[in-house]
Amino acid sequence: MKLQTRLGLIVAVAGLLMGVSPAYAVYGHTEDPYYGRTTGYRPDSLILGDSTTFHAEDTYRRAPFLYKGELNGQSMRGANEFGGLVQERLTNPAPLRTVVFALGTNGGSWLMKRSWLAHRINFLKARGVRKVVLVTPYRDPALWTHTAWQGNESWRVAQLAKWERDIAAKRKGVCVAEWAGYAAQHRDQLVDGVHYDNDGEVAHVRLVTGALASRCR
Repeated sequence: MKLQTRLGLIVAVAGLLMGVSPAYAVYGHTEDPYYGRTTGYRPDSLILGDSTTFHAEDTYRRAPFLYKGELNGQSMRGANEFGGLVQERLTNPAPLRTVVFALGTNGGSWLMKRSWLAHRINFLKARGVRKVVLVTPYRDPALWTHTAWQGNESWRVAQLAKWERDIAAKRKGVCVAEWAGYAAQHRDQLVDGVHYDNDGEVAHVRLVTGALASRCR
């Protein structure tokens, strides 16, 4: 048995003992042959997110997930920063094959243009990105119907999540990590209707890494 396979089995068993399923088993999807049934994933992947990504970095890095790609999270980051951040990353000669779009919780009125997201995906695909994972954002409508920051209303965030599902259903190489659907059913894991507690953090990372390990349509 190859060493890599042995390590994968050890990590998987450890994850089960911890009560956390291996990332590649989350959805029961067909595995992505580019990543394979090993934890860690390829280093040529990039997760771009806001505070939810930033605070979850330790969970991404430790077993059973062992994410080894790039992780770029920052509090209060708006989705409008996505294009600039990707362009900056592409100045690096290291290959970039997978991008996770984990933004949108901090929205804006400009997000109401559906073409904005489609154009960004086209931009990535034209530059060699094979897979784009869209993490559906969520704000509890019971708490975020109106906010002091225009554009962060729950209905705007829900609209972006809907567009992400629609685009993924039609575009090859685009997947969805359904955080919004999960969060709506587990509001007890959200401390303020947006940010998650420890259980929610593990669930969020499991969804994202599960999408990384699964094959897009």
